[in-house]
Amino acid sequence: MTALRRISGFALLALASAASADPSPATETPLRPLVTLDSLSARLDKLEEQSRNQGLLSLLNQVEAIKSEVARLRGAQDELAHRQQLADTRQKEVLADFDDRLKEIRAQASRPVPAPAPAVAVVAHAAEAPVPAPAPAEDPEAETRAYEAGLNLFKATDYAGSINAFNAFLDKYPSSPLAGNACYWLALTYFARGDHKSAVATQQRLLRDYPQHAKVPDAMVNMARAQIQLGQTEEARHVLNEVAAKYPNTRSAELAKKILSLFK
Repeated sequence: MTALRRISGFALLALASAASADPSPATETPLRPLVTLDSLSARLDKLEEQSRNQGLLSLLNQVEAIKSEVARLRGAQDELAHRQQLADTRQKEVLADFDDRLKEIRAQASRPVPAPAPAVAVVAHAAEAPVPAPAPAEDPEAETRAYEAGLNLFKATDYAGSINAFNAFLDKYPSSPLAGNACYWLALTYFARGDHKSAVATQQRLLRDYPQHAKVPDAMVNMARAQIQLGQTEEARHVLNEVAAKYPNTRSAELAKKILSLFK
């Protein structure tokens, strides 16, 4: 812009010199300057103003673009923080449930075993019948130890060992009071290992074989999470809506609603 002013100044000086030179012969009409100093200066000021406006407009556009990018990044950060909060909450719930179940198992193991009823002797008329040898008594704590072994392996992140232990438990003790719990934790072990298909099938087994179990609402939520990982979003949405409708005012229903809100 300084160079433009210099050029304009030289032009004005040249015009002024031409105007102050000796007049032409009387027969010729004197020439008038086409551009005055004031008009040239006004044009120069206008060009400077346009340049400033264009620079300011470009700067404002850049500021708005930066603001939009910051807003987008903040939104993504908030979403990631919300997802992390959900994951942390779920992990705390799982660990709390694990501790509760472990205490329950230990309490059951510490209960005294009822003494067997005394046998009644039977006298035969001719000869006394041979008494069969008593069957070896089954270890009352074997069932509890087998279940606890699967939990300990899960806690130690030995997922392959935990899966084998829980499957062996369910094969040997399908009618055990702990069978539903074993099925629930087996599904979580599959999920932790990344085998989401087996996790869904195992939670479905819990719903089918132990429909009155206390872990059914949690099992449904976990099944929906595995279905989401498999891309079965519609099936997962249906399961989560069922949890919210059938088990209101529970932690499972609250978690189901939070997961459903992520679909919107």
